[in-house]
Parts: sequence; C-alpha cells; structure tokens
Amino acid sequence: DSELEDDSLRDRRLPPAGYPIDMEDQVSIATGSWRSERSERPDENNVNIPITVSLVILFALLYGGTEMFRSFEDWDRLTSFYFCFISLTTIGFGDFVPGSSATSDQRINFIYCSLYLMFGLALLSMCFNLMQEEVVHKVTMCMKSVTFFKRRVTGT
Repeated sequence: DSELEDDSLRDRRLPPAGYPIDMEDQVSIATGSWRSERSERPDENNVNIPITVSLVILFALLYGGTEMFRSFEDWDRLTSFYFCFISLTTIGFGDFVPGSSATSDQRINFIYCSLYLMFGLALLSMCFNLMQEEVVHKVTMCMKSVTFFKRRVTGT
C-alpha cells in the first residue's frame, strides 16, 4: 500500500474504463500500474489542429481577399469572392483579371494582388494539409479503439 501512495506510481495506475490502450502502452496486473511511452515522450512531429480552426482561417483569407479586391477593382462582393476562390484553388478561369479598372494605381494593386495570391496559396495548402492530417488521426484513433475492444471481447 505504501508503494501505491508514492507519487510516481499514483500517476501510472490503470487508465479509466473505455480508454484505448495503444501498442506502446504497458499494463501490469500485478502492480496495478499503467505506463504509456507515448505520454512520457510526446510526438513532436504530429501536430493536431482542429478542423474548425483551419476552416476559420480559410474563410478569413477568402473574406479578406474579397474585401481587398472589392475596394481596389470596384467589383461587387460576389465577383471578388469568385476571383479569390478561383485563384486560390488554382482553377483560374481568367474571366476576371485584377488591374483592368482605370481608377486604380496599377503597381500597388499588382503588388497587393501578388502578395495575396502567394500568401493565400501557401496558407490554403497548409490548411488543407492540416485538415487531412486531422482526419487521418481521427480515423486511426477510431480504428485503434475498435481493434482494442474487438480484442477485449474476443479474448485474443
């Protein structure tokens, strides 16, 4: 009993019921302890950002570009959003081209458009990659928990 009161063992007791145990986890029935290699050494290569954060960043990027091109090019919001979406998804039909209005300064607008497109393409690519990693992580965790419960029920 005195060993279980030790702080180092108290933190390593069995996980709560229903918690999936990974292959790296070690469970000892004799001591009633549970040790996870994963919890002691966090994986620095795996970054999990919620999908909602990526979607908010994408909508903010599209909205910011929509407002920028609406003011620079005197386009309506739908046309500006259409141009931003088509350009950032690299579809690029070319039916709307910035710099065609006679009231705007061509050099400044070209610089802003170029910076927006370069930054937007990089940010859009990063967000799609993070969303893909999050979906793969969720599916992997679901599969591990299903496999754990399947082994527990069948006894293999």
